[in-house]
Amino acid sequence: MLPSATQAELWSTVLKTAEQESFPFDPSNFIARTVSGDEEGLWAVLTTNFLIGRMGHNLLSHGSGSPLGLLDLGGSSTQIGVPSQAAAEKGINFSHGVMVKSYLGFGMTHIREQVRKESSDSADLSCYMKGTPVDGLLGQGEAPKCRQLIHQLLKQKSSSCKAELSPEPCLGDLSPEAHDAVQGNGVSFFAVSGLTYVADFARWWASHQQPSHEVTKAFLQAYPRPTLTELEAVIDLMCEGEYGWVEEQTKEKSTAHQYTAADNAPYRCFQANYMLILLREIYGFSKDARKVTFALEASGEDLEWPLGALLHHRARAERPVVSGEL
Repeated sequence: MLPSATQAELWSTVLKTAEQESFPFDPSNFIARTVSGDEEGLWAVLTTNFLIGRMGHNLLSHGSGSPLGLLDLGGSSTQIGVPSQAAAEKGINFSHGVMVKSYLGFGMTHIREQVRKESSDSADLSCYMKGTPVDGLLGQGEAPKCRQLIHQLLKQKSSSCKAELSPEPCLGDLSPEAHDAVQGNGVSFFAVSGLTYVADFARWWASHQQPSHEVTKAFLQAYPRPTLTELEAVIDLMCEGEYGWVEEQTKEKSTAHQYTAADNAPYRCFQANYMLILLREIYGFSKDARKVTFALEASGEDLEWPLGALLHHRARAERPVVSGEL
């Protein structure tokens, strides 16, 4: 994160563009600032519920189904947005009661680097597909051992965070209401970004390498809404596979997984196991429930926060929505 002074200087430069006569929009409505993690999470939740048809432009619930939360995983951070279960009732404002937690430093790249750094005995080789080059060594593809290693690290980090009384959120510190939403039937979730990239990689690998395996059949039938048990089984199968095939396929865009380039291909086994620990052990999703849908878009639109930001801004400004405008 850039220092506040640097951010202010950058935004000041951007805002000056609105002062130019050639600026095509109303400068009084031009806003340029850094978005907080909480805002980003709230807006992503609003985007999801709007695109799926749970709420209208005015943020009011249609009462047409359970509210939808959002799970996001990037390279440096992870985030969960949990709407109020009350939003299932028609007329309730979806922006009220949304709990958002952003955990900086718990992205899949950052955690992998931490595990690699702290595994002096190279125990983390279990987290890479068989034959994956890892700093002059080779991956062993033992997913259960990998998950145990990752879980242990995350528990240590969470305990340290709580002991230090950190002002930042400590991983997994969900409110009782959020835990109820995760573990009960009142809220379903969409998993986007890195979560879908990784889950879809497992689908791609299994459909090519083990299409007749019972684990693959069960997973493909359930995807994009598998149980964590089904997801775990296909991840175990994938991690046991030889990395050489993945490496060869990734050389050509026509044969590579659509969301995986050479810079990420060696790490998909680790990322998949981290995803499982995050969903099951940290957030508390049931292993046999179908609570999470892996997707990047809905109704032909990306499940990203900008649309939610627009809807939220319009609703707060109490601007009327013109029919057919969006």
